Amino acid sequence: MVRHTSLYSTPRRTRPNWIRRRARRGAIYFAELILVLPVMMIFLLAVVQFGILFGNLQHLSFASRVGAEAASESALPAAAVPPSVEEAIEQHLAANGISACLVRLEHTVDVPMGDPAIVLESGACTCPATTFIEPDGEYTRVSVCAHLTELMPNLLATFGYDISDPASVISASTLMQYEP
Repeated sequence: MVRHTSLYSTPRRTRPNWIRRRARRGAIYFAELILVLPVMMIFLLAVVQFGILFGNLQHLSFASRVGAEAASESALPAAAVPPSVEEAIEQHLAANGISACLVRLEHTVDVPMGDPAIVLESGACTCPATTFIEPDGEYTRVSVCAHLTELMPNLLATFGYDISDPASVISASTLMQYEP
């Protein structure tokens, strides 16, 4: 029996317990989403950013291989990087939206045994030299350097991981035997 408190009032109905629990559970899900969503966004952006970086590192490495192949098959001057080597590298990198900041060519063509290799550079950035074991005979080694901002987007700058430092340079090198 429903009790009336006045002549004009209607009986009060309450929601069943299962409906109230479902409404509370939805609020908890929403609060969890608000807490987890930023972490998921950072993780997703990091995966995208570093995925693009690793793909472009492969292009940079292949560009150094293309340049070393062009250098190993052409006459090497002692004054400047040959235009055929630079064109081969730039053509490959331009197809992938990357521009090289430095091309370094080291070779031992017409160098007496025991003397250091001839190093030729074209570009404006400072790229650290890498060490390697020099093979016997005549060889060519091409290093291609690019700024880090050329290789990946700056997606995580909003979260404090900024890569826009102009001193950040990545390089890839390839060594080939000289075969004129």
